[in-house]
Amino acid sequence: AVARSSTDLDFEGDPADELIAATSVVHGVPLLTRDRQIRSSKRVPLA
Repeated sequence: AVARSSTDLDFEGDPADELIAATSVVHGVPLLTRDRQIRSSKRVPLA
């Protein structure tokens, strides 16, 4: 589920960042990050 979700994100970045963000989306856990691309995403829940 995480790998599939990583292809549906609204940003492209480092593959590891995409997997971390997708894990946050799939599990509904807010992500704490300073990464600008992830923070600009409308799909990734942020803390």
